[in-house]
Amino acid sequence: LDHNLSILTKSGVLWDSEQELAIEKGNLMHLILSKIICKNDIDIVCNQFVIKGIITEQEKLAIKPVLLKLINDSEMTVYFKEGLKVFNERAIVTSKGKTLIPDRIVFEDNKATVIDYKTGAFEIKHEQQINNYASVLIEMGYDIDRKILVYLGDKIKIRDVN
Repeated sequence: LDHNLSILTKSGVLWDSEQELAIEKGNLMHLILSKIICKNDIDIVCNQFVIKGIITEQEKLAIKPVLLKLINDSEMTVYFKEGLKVFNERAIVTSKGKTLIPDRIVFEDNKATVIDYKTGAFEIKHEQQINNYASVLIEMGYDIDRKILVYLGDKIKIRDVN
């Protein structure tokens, strides 16, 4: 029994290193974006991550342009301006007691925009996930302004979900 358990826990070693790197990069981008409320936070957050040893100075130089490209995108910049009410990675409990954690919700008056970051290719389950987040917010009395899937990669792709 221990032997099988040992093999299972080490199965990650068998992963393709490119896939592993992609997963690590995706998790890192999610983590950094979870700390960014507005555009001015980019430098502060990146520097904090370097000081804490989470990323190297070289990684910061690779990550920062991607963050700037996202936040300066004509469709996205409005969701990163100062003074907005923003919930990043904040748990929402559904009426059935299930916990959901959207990447970013931007509130303006009674309207909410739900933003979810992805690092792979589009999958239909991404739309289902963001629609679940929106449904819970509707139950809570909010109107949904937009549901946005943001695919982070060499090129940033923004996909509105209906």
